[in-house]
Amino acid sequence: MDLDAIRRSAQQEVAERLAGLAETMAEATRLREQAMSSTASAASRDGMIEIWVNATGTVIRTDLDPDTFRDRRPDELAVEITEVAQVAASIVRGQVEATLAEIRALADPGDLMGKAAALPGFESLTTAPTPSTDPPESDRRRFR
Repeated sequence: MDLDAIRRSAQQEVAERLAGLAETMAEATRLREQAMSSTASAASRDGMIEIWVNATGTVIRTDLDPDTFRDRRPDELAVEITEVAQVAASIVRGQVEATLAEIRALADPGDLMGKAAALPGFESLTTAPTPSTDPPESDRRRFR
């Protein structure tokens, strides 16, 4: 094999690996956006209280049935709302962590694709920025 053929072969291999790396970064970015657009809801046992949270567990919507106030004292209602919000936050934490684990799995240290983890900006794809506080049905929240 002559030197030009070796050079072309090496250039082709580098180009293929870089293209693969770009695909990995695009997938990581897509997954991160998906994680940050996550919402979850939880409801009280009787269904009279429902709370929605965003990807960080921040309450973005609270629905209370009007009859909720008839059967509960304010202190009981406060405790139940807090418990429902904590359940919703726990659910969304699990969803976000599962998606962030998918991103970390993209960074297999055994090949060039795994080297993406060492690139500037990759680590930020596996951490959670501040997500939207828009309601769950908002058009701005929809995953692209």
